[in-house]
Amino acid sequence: MVIWGGIFLPKTMVDALGVFLAAPRKARKYTDWHARCIAGQKAASFFKATRDSDVFRLTASKIAADAYEDIRDQKEVAVINSSLVLKVREQASSMRTILPAAQHLPGDANTKEFRSGLDSLCQWATPTSAPANKSGDICARAFTLTLARKFAIAFSDIPVEYIHSLVAMGWPNRSLSATWKLLCGTVTDRIKREAESIRLQEASAHGAAVFAIQTASTARHVMSEIEHQVVEQLQSEMERVRQGKRRFSNDAARLQAMQEIARSLEDSGLADELLIVIRDRLKEYSHDHQH
Repeated sequence: MVIWGGIFLPKTMVDALGVFLAAPRKARKYTDWHARCIAGQKAASFFKATRDSDVFRLTASKIAADAYEDIRDQKEVAVINSSLVLKVREQASSMRTILPAAQHLPGDANTKEFRSGLDSLCQWATPTSAPANKSGDICARAFTLTLARKFAIAFSDIPVEYIHSLVAMGWPNRSLSATWKLLCGTVTDRIKREAESIRLQEASAHGAAVFAIQTASTARHVMSEIEHQVVEQLQSEMERVRQGKRRFSNDAARLQAMQEIARSLEDSGLADELLIVIRDRLKEYSHDHQH
């Protein structure tokens, strides 16, 4: 057994997790971790009809892998109840009331982001991502909520019994009834609403990035012919991102060229959003070609 955060995991499971995370994307479907994650009737019930594809199965395996990897160095589980949330809201509101004008605040406090964050705390609601008390196995409960949130974001669904099978890989004595009790209708409805909000924010960011590319492409009279081609390719690749396609079909040099075009945009906010997308793809490209 291997100490893994607050639990013990079989060494074979830890080894399988490591192999999966290190494997190139195309090789992951042949790993032991993937086989573990898609085995059993609960998985078969979830991956049917429109979800009957390797893409969806690999997405679920990656969700489980990321969730287990996240708890490896976890020292303690956050407990966030309504009393704590209320206290934070009250303190944030009090601070918001007495803050002077932004230009008088130091450093990072003199930013829209700081004010926006403070406003968010003033309206903070009890999150679904953390246990509200310390009863039962708090580690298992936190892990289950994490999986539910990840599935809601990726699939717009929370398959409770399939999620339980993934939880049981690390907590074999965890009962299905405990998972159902935690992921009751009220909780899953809230998680789904939060996931939808996250998806809308991501869609908005992608839309803004596409707009930035289109804006850049209208300035062709100041671009070289090569830059024109790069902008057109960038538009094509951003459309792939919008459609949820995770791989770029071009090479690293082209991605680097796209990055330079993005950096030249006058709107720094849009440029930053675009650069994040490109950098993620560069990392993915680099990782896949190291294997």
